[in-house]
Amino acid sequence: MHRREFLGVVGCSPMIFQRATQIVKSGCLGEVRFCRIGHRQLANIVPLVVGREVPVIELDRGTPGMALLGSKGTLVMDHNGCRLFHANEV
Repeated sequence: MHRREFLGVVGCSPMIFQRATQIVKSGCLGEVRFCRIGHRQLANIVPLVVGREVPVIELDRGTPGMALLGSKGTLVMDHNGCRLFHANEV
C-alpha cells in the first residue's frame, strides 16, 4: 500500500500522516513497541510512519485508523488527526 492508498483507508489528510511521522521521529513516544490497527492494510503503513516493522497486537475493524504504542506514550491517528497520550496520563 502506498501513501495515497493509506490516506484513503484512514480517511486522513497528508498533514495528519506527516504529523504522525514527526511525532514518532521526535521521540515523544519512546520506543514504539506495538500497534493496533483498524484495517489489515494499515500494517503495511506502520513502517512508513515508525521507520521499521512493529508487531500488530490487535486488528479492530470497528475502529478507524491506528494507534502506536510506545514506551513513553501512545499516538492515535485517524480522520480527526493525531492525538498523543503520554504514559503518565490516565
